[in-house]
Amino acid sequence: MFTSTHHTSSTRGISLVELLIAASLLTIAFGAFIGLFLRQSEATRTAQLESVAAKIALNGYELVRNKRDNHARCVEPGVTDCPYIGDWRTNLTQGSGIPAGGPVTYELDETAVDLLLPNAQFEQISGTPSTLCVAQGDPRFVGRFRPCEPGDTALRGNFTRTVTLTEVRPDIMQVDIRVTWQGGRTFEVSGLLAYDQT
Repeated sequence: MFTSTHHTSSTRGISLVELLIAASLLTIAFGAFIGLFLRQSEATRTAQLESVAAKIALNGYELVRNKRDNHARCVEPGVTDCPYIGDWRTNLTQGSGIPAGGPVTYELDETAVDLLLPNAQFEQISGTPSTLCVAQGDPRFVGRFRPCEPGDTALRGNFTRTVTLTEVRPDIMQVDIRVTWQGGRTFEVSGLLAYDQT
């Protein structure tokens, strides 16, 4: 006797067309996953850079406040150990080489603590600010931001910081801090410093 074997398509296995469709679907799904991962990585990196910029800006604001506090102490009644300060605005928006009332733009170095003293003046800047690094070496200043020096740790992102001071009134000063980094991105903080004479 003669028997015939007949196979249906469901028992013959996967056809080439089915294999191509499955491979295409896997490629699309994998490509979407990689795209999502890359976008998430970029968003995380942007958030990290913005966090560093905020820290740099707020540290700059704190330096200006410290200098204001040192000056305010000098003009209190009965204080005689800093006769070179007659006004809390001296060396901030008034003084040698400073246009009266501002605006004055400075580049701040967190390791130059002597500049916080009343008789000192922050470094004015008129051109492009220096790239900031994290200070190394002297244990008193490790981790603080300053214009790059040999041996410092460079910040990823090429950050710069400027601080502009402008008198609003004799007892109030506007502080504008601008931090820039790669790609022209900026982070800005503005506030007022006041001198309460009471």
